[in-house]
Amino acid sequence: MLRRAKEIGIALFKYAPMMIIKWHSFMTNRKWQYIAYLTFFVALSMARAEQPKLSLSAKEIRQLATDIEAAEKRLRNIKIDSEAWVEEKTNLSNPFESWRRTSIFISATAWFDANQRDKVRVDFHKAVTRWKNGEAPYIEEDYSASFDGNQGMYIRNKTSYGGKVFHTNTFSALSEAPYQLKSGWYQKMLGIHASLNFFFSGKDFSGKEETFSNMLKAFAAPDLEIENAKKDPNIVSALKNAGIDPNTLAQNVDIDISFQKLASAECVIISLKGRGRTFRESWWLDPNRGFALLKVERARADQKGKGISVVSIDVKKLDKVAENIWWPTEVYFVAAPYGVKEPCKRIVYRATSVVANDLNISDSIFTVPTPQNYLERKEEYIMYSPTEHNKPTEKQSGE
Repeated sequence: MLRRAKEIGIALFKYAPMMIIKWHSFMTNRKWQYIAYLTFFVALSMARAEQPKLSLSAKEIRQLATDIEAAEKRLRNIKIDSEAWVEEKTNLSNPFESWRRTSIFISATAWFDANQRDKVRVDFHKAVTRWKNGEAPYIEEDYSASFDGNQGMYIRNKTSYGGKVFHTNTFSALSEAPYQLKSGWYQKMLGIHASLNFFFSGKDFSGKEETFSNMLKAFAAPDLEIENAKKDPNIVSALKNAGIDPNTLAQNVDIDISFQKLASAECVIISLKGRGRTFRESWWLDPNRGFALLKVERARADQKGKGISVVSIDVKKLDKVAENIWWPTEVYFVAAPYGVKEPCKRIVYRATSVVANDLNISDSIFTVPTPQNYLERKEEYIMYSPTEHNKPTEKQSGE
Protein backbone atom coordinates (compact mmCIF):
# COMPACT_ATOMS: atom_id res chain seq x y z
CA MET A 1 0.00 0.00 0.00
CA LEU A 2 2.74 2.44 0.90
CA ARG A 3 4.59 1.61 -2.30
CA ARG A 4 1.52 2.42 -4.40
CA ALA A 5 1.03 5.69 -2.52
CA LYS A 6 4.65 6.55 -3.17
CA GLU A 7 4.30 5.80 -6.89
CA ILE A 8 1.32 8.09 -7.22
CA GLY A 9 2.99 10.76 -5.13
CA ILE A 10 6.00 10.71 -7.45
CA ALA A 11 3.77 11.11 -10.49
CA LEU A 12 2.08 14.09 -8.91
CA PHE A 13 5.45 15.59 -8.13
CA LYS A 14 6.05 15.74 -11.85
CA TYR A 15 2.69 16.82 -13.16
CA ALA A 16 0.57 18.56 -10.51
CA PRO A 17 2.58 21.82 -10.50
CA MET A 18 2.18 22.03 -14.27
CA MET A 19 -1.59 21.76 -13.89
CA ILE A 20 -1.80 24.33 -11.12
CA ILE A 21 0.15 26.76 -13.25
CA LYS A 22 -2.25 26.22 -16.14
CA TRP A 23 -5.17 27.18 -13.87
CA HIS A 24 -3.69 30.65 -13.89
CA SER A 25 -2.64 30.95 -17.53
CA PHE A 26 -5.04 33.88 -17.72
CA MET A 27 -3.02 35.51 -14.93
CA THR A 28 0.60 36.46 -14.24
CA ASN A 29 0.42 37.30 -10.52
CA ARG A 30 3.63 36.06 -8.92
CA LYS A 31 2.00 34.63 -5.81
CA TRP A 32 0.20 31.96 -7.83
CA GLN A 33 3.52 30.64 -9.05
CA TYR A 34 4.38 29.96 -5.42
CA ILE A 35 1.08 28.17 -4.89
CA ALA A 36 2.01 25.88 -7.77
CA TYR A 37 5.00 24.62 -5.82
CA LEU A 38 2.76 23.76 -2.87
CA THR A 39 1.41 20.91 -4.90
CA PHE A 40 4.77 19.17 -4.73
CA PHE A 41 4.40 18.88 -0.98
CA VAL A 42 0.80 17.81 -1.25
CA ALA A 43 2.19 14.82 -3.12
CA LEU A 44 4.90 14.32 -0.52
CA SER A 45 2.48 14.08 2.39
CA MET A 46 0.24 11.80 0.38
CA ALA A 47 3.11 9.36 -0.08
CA ARG A 48 3.14 8.92 3.70
CA ALA A 49 -0.63 8.58 4.02
CA GLU A 50 -3.20 5.98 3.15
CA GLN A 51 -3.35 4.39 -0.26
CA PRO A 52 -4.96 6.73 -2.82
CA LYS A 53 -7.84 5.64 -4.96
CA LEU A 54 -6.69 4.05 -8.20
CA SER A 55 -9.45 2.51 -10.27
CA LEU A 56 -7.13 0.75 -12.75
CA SER A 57 -4.13 -1.43 -12.02
CA ALA A 58 -0.63 -0.29 -12.93
CA LYS A 59 -0.67 -2.75 -15.84
CA GLU A 60 -3.96 -1.35 -17.15
CA ILE A 61 -2.66 2.20 -16.84
CA ARG A 62 0.47 1.30 -18.80
CA GLN A 63 -1.68 -0.18 -21.57
CA LEU A 64 -3.85 2.94 -21.65
CA ALA A 65 -0.69 5.05 -21.83
CA THR A 66 0.52 2.96 -24.77
CA ASP A 67 -2.77 3.45 -26.62
CA ILE A 68 -2.77 7.21 -26.02
CA GLU A 69 0.87 7.47 -27.06
CA ALA A 70 0.04 5.79 -30.38
CA ALA A 71 -2.70 8.38 -30.92
CA GLU A 72 -0.32 11.22 -30.06
CA LYS A 73 2.23 10.00 -32.60
CA ARG A 74 -0.26 9.98 -35.49
CA LEU A 75 -0.09 13.76 -35.81
CA ARG A 76 3.07 15.06 -37.48
CA ASN A 77 2.14 18.61 -38.38
CA ILE A 78 -0.94 20.78 -38.61
CA LYS A 79 -1.99 24.06 -40.22
CA ILE A 80 -4.97 25.93 -38.81
CA ASP A 81 -6.92 29.00 -39.90
CA SER A 82 -8.96 30.24 -36.98
CA GLU A 83 -10.55 33.10 -35.14
CA ALA A 84 -11.29 33.65 -31.48
CA TRP A 85 -12.76 36.30 -29.23
CA VAL A 86 -13.35 36.99 -25.55
CA GLU A 87 -16.73 37.26 -23.84
CA GLU A 88 -17.59 38.30 -20.29
CA LYS A 89 -20.37 37.92 -17.75
CA THR A 90 -20.75 38.91 -14.12
CA ASN A 91 -22.05 35.68 -12.61
CA LEU A 92 -20.92 32.38 -14.07
CA SER A 93 -23.74 30.46 -12.38
CA ASN A 94 -26.54 32.79 -13.52
CA PRO A 95 -28.31 31.11 -16.47
CA PHE A 96 -30.32 34.27 -17.23
CA GLU A 97 -27.25 36.45 -17.80
CA SER A 98 -25.93 36.38 -21.35
CA TRP A 99 -22.29 36.44 -22.32
CA ARG A 100 -21.21 39.87 -23.60
CA ARG A 101 -18.70 39.91 -26.43
CA THR A 102 -15.72 42.24 -25.97
CA SER A 103 -13.57 43.84 -28.67
CA ILE A 104 -10.75 41.37 -28.04
CA PHE A 105 -10.34 39.29 -31.19
CA ILE A 106 -7.72 37.25 -33.03
CA SER A 107 -7.72 35.98 -36.60
CA ALA A 108 -4.68 33.86 -37.46
CA THR A 109 -3.05 31.17 -39.56
CA ALA A 110 -0.83 28.86 -37.53
CA TRP A 111 1.54 25.97 -38.24
CA PHE A 112 2.62 23.50 -35.55
CA ASP A 113 5.13 20.64 -35.60
CA ALA A 114 3.79 17.80 -33.42
CA ASN A 115 7.17 16.03 -33.22
CA GLN A 116 9.13 19.11 -32.15
CA ARG A 117 6.49 21.11 -30.37
CA ASP A 118 8.62 24.23 -30.01
CA LYS A 119 8.54 24.67 -33.80
CA VAL A 120 5.69 27.10 -34.38
CA ARG A 121 4.68 29.86 -36.75
CA VAL A 122 1.65 32.10 -36.35
CA ASP A 123 0.59 34.83 -38.76
CA PHE A 124 -1.73 37.13 -36.82
CA HIS A 125 -3.84 38.78 -39.51
CA LYS A 126 -5.79 40.75 -36.94
CA ALA A 127 -5.05 40.82 -33.23
CA VAL A 128 -7.12 43.20 -31.11
CA THR A 129 -6.05 43.36 -27.46
CA ARG A 130 -6.55 45.70 -24.53
CA TRP A 131 -4.05 48.52 -24.18
CA LYS A 132 -3.78 49.44 -20.52
CA ASN A 133 -2.82 53.08 -19.90
CA GLY A 134 -2.49 53.58 -23.64
CA GLU A 135 -3.83 56.20 -25.97
CA ALA A 136 -6.85 54.03 -26.77
CA PRO A 137 -8.65 51.20 -24.92
CA TYR A 138 -7.75 48.67 -27.61
CA ILE A 139 -4.93 48.25 -30.08
CA GLU A 140 -4.99 46.26 -33.33
CA GLU A 141 -1.94 44.58 -34.82
CA ASP A 142 -0.90 42.62 -37.91
CA TYR A 143 2.28 40.62 -37.27
CA SER A 144 3.99 37.22 -37.43
CA ALA A 145 5.73 35.26 -34.68
CA SER A 146 7.75 32.10 -35.25
CA PHE A 147 10.37 29.76 -33.82
CA ASP A 148 12.18 27.18 -35.94
CA GLY A 149 13.82 25.34 -33.04
CA ASN A 150 16.87 27.61 -33.00
CA GLN A 151 15.80 31.19 -33.64
CA GLY A 152 12.69 33.22 -33.04
CA MET A 153 11.37 35.85 -35.42
CA TYR A 154 8.94 38.68 -34.75
CA ILE A 155 7.76 40.68 -37.77
CA ARG A 156 5.49 43.71 -37.34
CA ASN A 157 3.47 44.79 -40.35
CA LYS A 158 0.84 47.21 -39.10
CA THR A 159 -0.49 48.73 -35.88
CA SER A 160 -3.65 50.79 -35.45
CA TYR A 161 -5.52 52.44 -32.60
CA GLY A 162 -7.87 55.37 -32.13
CA GLY A 163 -8.38 55.72 -35.87
CA LYS A 164 -4.63 55.96 -36.53
CA VAL A 165 -2.79 53.43 -38.69
CA PHE A 166 0.97 52.83 -38.51
CA HIS A 167 2.87 50.67 -40.98
CA THR A 168 5.43 49.42 -38.50
CA ASN A 169 7.54 47.45 -40.99
CA THR A 170 10.13 46.11 -38.56
CA PHE A 171 11.52 42.70 -37.66
CA SER A 172 13.41 41.26 -34.70
CA ALA A 173 15.49 38.09 -34.60
CA LEU A 174 15.28 36.51 -31.14
CA SER A 175 17.30 33.87 -29.33
CA GLU A 176 14.11 32.14 -28.22
CA ALA A 177 10.45 31.91 -29.16
CA PRO A 178 8.44 35.16 -29.12
CA TYR A 179 6.33 35.46 -25.99
CA GLN A 180 3.03 34.93 -27.83
CA LEU A 181 4.07 31.38 -28.65
CA LYS A 182 4.61 30.60 -24.95
CA SER A 183 1.59 32.35 -23.49
CA GLY A 184 -1.23 30.15 -22.21
CA TRP A 185 -3.70 32.86 -23.18
CA TYR A 186 -2.56 32.77 -26.81
CA GLN A 187 -2.58 28.97 -26.79
CA LYS A 188 -6.28 29.16 -25.95
CA MET A 189 -6.95 31.85 -28.56
CA LEU A 190 -5.27 29.56 -31.11
CA GLY A 191 -7.22 26.50 -29.91
CA ILE A 192 -4.27 24.18 -29.31
CA HIS A 193 -4.88 24.07 -25.54
CA ALA A 194 -7.93 21.91 -26.33
CA SER A 195 -5.97 19.29 -28.27
CA LEU A 196 -4.46 15.95 -27.27
CA ASN A 197 -1.01 16.83 -28.61
CA PHE A 198 -0.64 20.38 -27.31
CA PHE A 199 -2.66 20.54 -24.08
CA PHE A 200 0.60 20.15 -22.16
CA SER A 201 3.74 21.96 -23.21
CA GLY A 202 7.38 21.77 -22.28
CA LYS A 203 9.18 19.04 -20.38
CA ASP A 204 8.76 17.52 -16.92
CA PHE A 205 11.45 17.32 -14.23
CA SER A 206 12.91 14.16 -15.73
CA GLY A 207 13.36 15.83 -19.11
CA LYS A 208 10.51 13.98 -20.81
CA GLU A 209 7.88 15.75 -22.89
CA GLU A 210 4.75 16.62 -20.94
CA THR A 211 2.06 14.51 -22.59
CA PHE A 212 -0.98 12.53 -21.48
CA SER A 213 0.82 9.25 -22.18
CA ASN A 214 3.91 10.24 -20.18
CA MET A 215 1.71 11.37 -17.31
CA LEU A 216 0.03 7.96 -17.16
CA LYS A 217 3.37 6.17 -17.43
CA ALA A 218 4.55 8.15 -14.41
CA PHE A 219 1.50 7.00 -12.43
CA ALA A 220 2.40 3.37 -13.04
CA ALA A 221 6.21 3.60 -12.83
CA PRO A 222 7.66 1.90 -9.71
CA ASP A 223 11.27 3.03 -10.12
CA LEU A 224 11.06 6.80 -9.78
CA GLU A 225 12.80 8.60 -6.93
CA ILE A 226 10.87 11.25 -5.06
CA GLU A 227 14.01 12.56 -3.35
CA ASN A 228 15.27 14.16 -6.57
CA ALA A 229 12.23 16.42 -6.80
CA LYS A 230 12.51 17.32 -3.11
CA LYS A 231 15.99 18.69 -3.76
CA ASP A 232 14.94 20.91 -6.65
CA PRO A 233 16.37 24.38 -5.83
CA ASN A 234 13.48 26.13 -7.59
CA ILE A 235 11.00 24.47 -5.23
CA VAL A 236 13.04 25.35 -2.15
CA SER A 237 13.46 28.96 -3.26
CA ALA A 238 9.77 29.41 -4.09
CA LEU A 239 8.70 28.01 -0.73
CA LYS A 240 11.07 30.30 1.15
CA ASN A 241 9.86 33.34 -0.78
CA ALA A 242 6.25 32.42 -0.05
CA GLY A 243 6.94 31.82 3.65
CA ILE A 244 5.62 28.26 3.44
CA ASP A 245 6.49 25.50 5.89
CA PRO A 246 6.07 22.16 4.08
CA ASN A 247 5.78 20.35 7.42
CA THR A 248 2.41 22.01 7.99
CA LEU A 249 0.87 20.36 4.95
CA ALA A 250 -1.23 17.24 5.41
CA GLN A 251 -3.02 16.61 2.14
CA ASN A 252 -4.07 13.46 0.31
CA VAL A 253 -4.80 13.05 -3.37
CA ASP A 254 -7.04 10.52 -5.09
CA ILE A 255 -6.39 9.45 -8.66
CA ASP A 256 -9.23 7.98 -10.62
CA ILE A 257 -9.37 6.64 -14.18
CA SER A 258 -12.86 5.72 -15.21
CA PHE A 259 -15.14 5.38 -18.23
CA GLN A 260 -18.23 7.47 -18.75
CA LYS A 261 -20.43 8.82 -21.52
CA LEU A 262 -20.21 12.48 -22.45
CA ALA A 263 -23.09 13.26 -24.79
CA SER A 264 -22.89 10.25 -27.12
CA ALA A 265 -19.16 9.62 -26.68
CA GLU A 266 -17.82 6.88 -24.41
CA CYS A 267 -14.90 8.63 -22.72
CA VAL A 268 -11.90 7.78 -20.62
CA ILE A 269 -11.89 10.18 -17.66
CA ILE A 270 -8.61 10.88 -15.90
CA SER A 271 -9.09 12.72 -12.61
CA LEU A 272 -6.80 14.02 -9.91
CA LYS A 273 -8.69 15.00 -6.75
CA GLY A 274 -7.28 16.45 -3.55
CA ARG A 275 -8.97 15.93 -0.22
CA GLY A 276 -9.37 19.15 1.70
CA ARG A 277 -7.99 22.53 0.70
CA THR A 278 -6.43 21.60 -2.59
CA PHE A 279 -7.46 20.91 -6.21
CA ARG A 280 -9.35 18.81 -8.73
CA GLU A 281 -8.48 18.25 -12.38
CA SER A 282 -10.38 16.03 -14.83
CA TRP A 283 -9.92 15.28 -18.53
CA TRP A 284 -12.39 13.53 -20.85
CA LEU A 285 -10.72 11.69 -23.77
CA ASP A 286 -12.59 9.93 -26.58
CA PRO A 287 -10.83 6.62 -27.48
CA ASN A 288 -13.09 6.16 -30.51
CA ARG A 289 -11.81 9.41 -32.01
CA GLY A 290 -8.09 9.14 -31.44
CA PHE A 291 -8.34 9.99 -27.73
CA ALA A 292 -9.37 13.51 -28.69
CA LEU A 293 -9.82 15.82 -25.73
CA LEU A 294 -13.52 16.63 -25.23
CA LYS A 295 -13.66 18.34 -21.86
CA VAL A 296 -11.50 19.62 -19.01
CA GLU A 297 -12.59 20.74 -15.56
CA ARG A 298 -10.29 22.37 -13.02
CA ALA A 299 -11.02 23.61 -9.54
CA ARG A 300 -8.95 25.15 -6.78
CA ALA A 301 -9.47 26.58 -3.33
CA ASP A 302 -8.27 30.01 -2.34
CA GLN A 303 -5.64 30.45 0.37
CA LYS A 304 -8.34 30.42 3.07
CA GLY A 305 -9.91 27.25 1.73
CA LYS A 306 -12.98 29.07 0.47
CA GLY A 307 -14.37 30.33 -2.80
CA ILE A 308 -13.70 27.45 -5.17
CA SER A 309 -13.00 28.72 -8.69
CA VAL A 310 -13.66 26.58 -11.74
CA VAL A 311 -11.97 26.66 -15.13
CA SER A 312 -13.45 24.55 -17.90
CA ILE A 313 -12.74 23.63 -21.49
CA ASP A 314 -15.65 22.36 -23.58
CA VAL A 315 -15.01 21.10 -27.09
CA LYS A 316 -18.22 21.78 -28.96
CA LYS A 317 -17.13 20.38 -32.31
CA LEU A 318 -14.54 17.86 -33.49
CA ASP A 319 -13.61 17.38 -37.15
CA LYS A 320 -11.76 14.44 -38.64
CA VAL A 321 -8.74 16.06 -40.31
CA ALA A 322 -6.69 12.94 -41.19
CA GLU A 323 -6.83 9.18 -40.72
CA ASN A 324 -7.62 8.54 -37.03
CA ILE A 325 -6.99 12.21 -36.19
CA TRP A 326 -9.72 14.53 -34.89
CA TRP A 327 -9.16 18.21 -34.19
CA PRO A 328 -11.23 20.66 -32.08
CA THR A 329 -12.86 23.20 -34.39
CA GLU A 330 -15.13 24.91 -31.86
CA VAL A 331 -14.18 25.32 -28.20
CA TYR A 332 -15.28 27.30 -25.15
CA PHE A 333 -12.58 28.16 -22.59
CA VAL A 334 -14.30 29.45 -19.45
CA ALA A 335 -12.63 30.98 -16.40
CA ALA A 336 -14.17 32.11 -13.14
CA PRO A 337 -13.34 35.68 -12.05
CA TYR A 338 -9.90 36.47 -10.72
CA GLY A 339 -10.12 39.00 -7.91
CA VAL A 340 -12.94 41.15 -6.59
CA LYS A 341 -15.26 42.80 -9.13
CA GLU A 342 -13.59 40.95 -12.00
CA PRO A 343 -15.93 39.36 -14.59
CA CYS A 344 -16.00 35.75 -15.67
CA LYS A 345 -14.33 35.30 -19.03
CA ARG A 346 -14.93 32.96 -21.93
CA ILE A 347 -12.77 32.50 -25.00
CA VAL A 348 -14.74 31.31 -28.01
CA TYR A 349 -12.50 29.59 -30.55
CA ARG A 350 -13.46 28.47 -34.05
CA ALA A 351 -11.27 26.88 -36.71
CA THR A 352 -12.29 27.63 -40.29
CA SER A 353 -9.74 25.36 -41.99
CA VAL A 354 -7.52 22.54 -40.69
CA VAL A 355 -4.92 20.56 -42.66
CA ALA A 356 -3.06 17.77 -40.84
CA ASN A 357 0.02 15.75 -41.85
CA ASP A 358 0.71 17.76 -44.98
CA LEU A 359 3.66 16.11 -46.75
CA ASN A 360 4.46 19.42 -48.46
CA ILE A 361 5.19 21.20 -45.18
CA SER A 362 8.93 21.49 -44.56
CA ASP A 363 10.96 23.03 -41.76
CA SER A 364 11.29 26.21 -43.81
CA ILE A 365 7.67 27.09 -43.01
CA PHE A 366 8.74 27.84 -39.44
CA THR A 367 11.18 30.50 -40.58
CA VAL A 368 9.26 33.63 -41.52
CA PRO A 369 11.00 35.37 -44.42
CA THR A 370 11.95 38.97 -43.76
CA PRO A 371 10.09 41.33 -46.11
CA GLN A 372 12.12 43.76 -48.16
CA ASN A 373 12.57 47.28 -46.82
CA TYR A 374 11.77 46.22 -43.25
CA LEU A 375 14.05 47.65 -40.58
CA GLU A 376 15.72 45.35 -38.08
CA ARG A 377 15.05 46.18 -34.49
CA LYS A 378 17.37 44.78 -31.87
CA GLU A 379 15.20 43.46 -29.11
CA GLU A 380 15.68 41.26 -26.11
CA TYR A 381 13.02 38.88 -24.89
CA ILE A 382 10.38 40.60 -22.74
CA MET A 383 8.19 38.63 -20.35
CA TYR A 384 4.55 38.52 -21.41
CA SER A 385 2.12 40.43 -19.20
CA PRO A 386 -1.59 40.48 -20.04
CA THR A 387 -2.24 43.64 -18.04
CA GLU A 388 0.60 45.92 -19.02
CA HIS A 389 1.37 47.05 -22.55
CA ASN A 390 4.00 49.32 -23.93
CA LYS A 391 3.56 51.79 -26.74
CA PRO A 392 2.96 50.39 -30.24
CA THR A 393 6.69 50.54 -30.95
CA GLU A 394 7.25 48.08 -28.09
CA LYS A 395 6.19 44.49 -27.53
CA GLN A 396 2.62 44.15 -26.50
CA SER A 397 -0.10 41.59 -26.20
CA GLY A 398 -2.61 40.16 -23.81
CA GLU A 399 -6.25 39.75 -23.20
